[in-house]
Amino acid sequence: GERRLLQVSARLSPAPLHRRLDQREARLLAATTRLDAVLPRRLERDADRLAALSRALATLDPGRPKPGFARVEDTDGGWITSAAALEAGQAVRLVFGDGARPATIDGGDPRPASPRAPAKPKPPVAGQGTLF
Repeated sequence: GERRLLQVSARLSPAPLHRRLDQREARLLAATTRLDAVLPRRLERDADRLAALSRALATLDPGRPKPGFARVEDTDGGWITSAAALEAGQAVRLVFGDGARPATIDGGDPRPASPRAPAKPKPPVAGQGTLF
């Protein structure tokens, strides 16, 4: 009986458990080291990408028109998005990126562009040949 007890107690030794714990601790430490090396760079890349997307979104904000563009509003501040929504004599507000100005819609048809006289060719400079 005592011999059998020694055999069983040898198998119940904590040494194999400690070895397995040590192995797992080493693997966990290696994984942590890899993450510590990769994670900050990944977070920095993601933060840079988020900042770029945020800047792009800000340029698309219709509340702040880009230079050369304007938003048309009615007197209540509602956005007018089509010419068909406008009437002759209607008061509107033109909103630019740097400020706003009141305006009134003209009721007439657009005026034809004034015809321009064709440009006269310049006489050639004396002593200069032509390319043709």
